[in-house]
Amino acid sequence: MSCSCGKRLVSRRWGLEDHDVGTFLPARRYFATLPVWVRDELRRPYFGSPSVGSTSRGMAGASRTSGDCWYTYRKRWDTSRVWRSWAADEERASDLIEETVGEVRAAGGGRILWRTGDRVAPPFMDECLARHGFRTTEKLEVLAFLLVKGQEQRLPRIRVPEDLSVELVRDAEVLREALFVDSEVFRSPLPTGGEFAKYAGELEKLLRHERGEHFRGGASLAARFAAYVTSSIASGAGSPRSIVAAAGAQVVGETLRLWGAATCQTFRGRGAYGALVLERCRVGTHLNATLALVKANISTSGAILKRAGFRPVGTERRHVLEIQR
Repeated sequence: MSCSCGKRLVSRRWGLEDHDVGTFLPARRYFATLPVWVRDELRRPYFGSPSVGSTSRGMAGASRTSGDCWYTYRKRWDTSRVWRSWAADEERASDLIEETVGEVRAAGGGRILWRTGDRVAPPFMDECLARHGFRTTEKLEVLAFLLVKGQEQRLPRIRVPEDLSVELVRDAEVLREALFVDSEVFRSPLPTGGEFAKYAGELEKLLRHERGEHFRGGASLAARFAAYVTSSIASGAGSPRSIVAAAGAQVVGETLRLWGAATCQTFRGRGAYGALVLERCRVGTHLNATLALVKANISTSGAILKRAGFRPVGTERRHVLEIQR
């Protein structure tokens, strides 16, 4: 995303007041009211997915560019992920699906997760996937929140319970606990040494920023966050604090991307998710982010975010096919 001083005057260019006239606008009309730089950011390859030209080759290949385009992450947890897809018509979409399934099966893959939605797939892709045995497992909204108003920073309207605190993860032991929460909630593999080494590199970038160094345009920084509650509230364990939820965030240029929020089953519904959203946005403003983006489940976290001031700008659906070997 190119930088311009106009971004700092985003609310003047947008012409919105505190109450946000976009509150009652459908997503497409609301999208049209966003500043040009925000719309450009949302048109980039879907945040969280590989960018065009840099897709890593996984067990089922990397990308194709002929009549059809599709992008996948490399194999993760025995799942091949299709992030973006395009076909001129349903017949070509069907060919693309069959070819993708065949390649994944030939490579020994067991599962495909295919994403559709605004600006990432043609509107008929959902029905084509269903005809090939995919089942829709999740419906998400893409939500946006402007972190600036004129020259002032602004944060989501979220109240954090007094017995809850959120911190940016800065050491290996806390990172280990946060990743254990991820493993419990998402049923993902336990953390590896590579993850710790990679996060150490991100912390080094954060420390340089805190010493006064500035990011170059387009530079990124990823961070993990942990939510704590006193042991008497959580589980009665001997530790004075227990991690009950964890989440990640990445600042890319002036955009804060929120991802990976996980809350322990016993503490859901007690404010941990909202607390993580608020702290990640607060840290993001210190890292010069002016726009927060997040994907949220329509029936759960989406409602929390909308009450906090986030506005829908797109949709995503996730479809899964379990491959018979």
